[in-house]
Amino acid sequence: MNNNQFYNMNFMNGNMNSNQFYNMNFMNGNMNGNMNGNMNGNMNNMNFNNMNMNNMNFNNMNMNNMNNNMNNMNNMNNNMYNINSMNNMNGMNNMNGMNNMNIMNNMNSMNNMNSMNNMNSMNNMNSMNNMNNINNIINMNFMNNNMNPNVLVSGNMNNNNNNNNNNNNNNNQNNGANDSYVPSKLTFLSSQSGNGMQIIGTFARRQGQMQMDLVFNNFSQQILNNFAIQFNKNSFGITPANSLNIVSPLNPNDSFETVLNLKKDGQVQQMMPVNNLEIAVKNNTGIYYFQTLIPIHILFVESGKLEQKEWFENWKDDSIKEYKYNISNLNKYAEIKEVVDKLQINNVFCIAERYVNNMNVLYLSVKLEQNIVFVMEMLIDQALRNVILSTKTAAASLVDPFQKAIEDILRS
Repeated sequence: MNNNQFYNMNFMNGNMNSNQFYNMNFMNGNMNGNMNGNMNGNMNNMNFNNMNMNNMNFNNMNMNNMNNNMNNMNNMNNNMYNINSMNNMNGMNNMNGMNNMNIMNNMNSMNNMNSMNNMNSMNNMNSMNNMNNINNIINMNFMNNNMNPNVLVSGNMNNNNNNNNNNNNNNNQNNGANDSYVPSKLTFLSSQSGNGMQIIGTFARRQGQMQMDLVFNNFSQQILNNFAIQFNKNSFGITPANSLNIVSPLNPNDSFETVLNLKKDGQVQQMMPVNNLEIAVKNNTGIYYFQTLIPIHILFVESGKLEQKEWFENWKDDSIKEYKYNISNLNKYAEIKEVVDKLQINNVFCIAERYVNNMNVLYLSVKLEQNIVFVMEMLIDQALRNVILSTKTAAASLVDPFQKAIEDILRS
């Protein structure tokens, strides 16, 4: 490949710009349901009763006095009879007065007792009302907590999961996305071809972003700087999304790692093989060319799961050819769920699954950045070691790199 193969070679220089906790405010409160029985009222009633008993004793004493008076009066003259009669009448009146007083006292005592009872009843009612109010508040709190139990639980748990996901995402960026397939680094440009500059790298998809991981090594005896990169037209229209982020200068025997984000808005040109990518890198010593193959899995989008009806329509389309591919000796999985999970984190989605004739059957779908759809039937033996992959897509030229990508994912 020569310089004329590149169009508009405008090299880009520059640097790459690379929990809410739900506070649960618990209501703290003290249940002060004080039911105080008024013992003073009861003691007062006892005092009234004692007073009544004293009055009765006093009356008995008056009666004794009157009897004595009557006996004395019997020994008196008839002239004193009227006086005695008057005295007797007075005594009787006094007795009646005392009795009336006792009755009044008894009535007052009863009234007092009733008043005290009423007061006690009111106190009891108030205490009960207070307890009911407290119970109502407690019940309301329990009802509020239980009304939608999943809100708080799922919320916390949501916040903890999101935090874990954020941590995982950060870790993935730092360690090469352990949860998704990243091919081993290859030598893109040897130091002999690059006049002392060596470039090794790989491709990845992280958080929906296509990327290249690049390592620049300076094996020359001079300082390297003024780096720039450009892609030739390719089958997918992939271009750099930003300029190279390399700290300059790169001294002899120094090495620098960087991540280059990619986008798909470049010019499209059918390549052979279809996933071939031609790249030019410039530094202060010249322009250097190399080519590599794009692992097609970096084009698998996160929205690639089809509805069953759509999957079935694609599968039953007789105008689309079916392609078979065998994968053997996986020796990696203990259960079928591990296979499904491995595929899903790489945007290969399981539409349905079943177990038939000692074979696990998965129905899968994939969609590329270019909106190209793949539907698959994957048969896996009971030991989860051997796979028969059947693929249908309208993009026949992509079948080979696609099947290779599925195998690489399963073996990763």
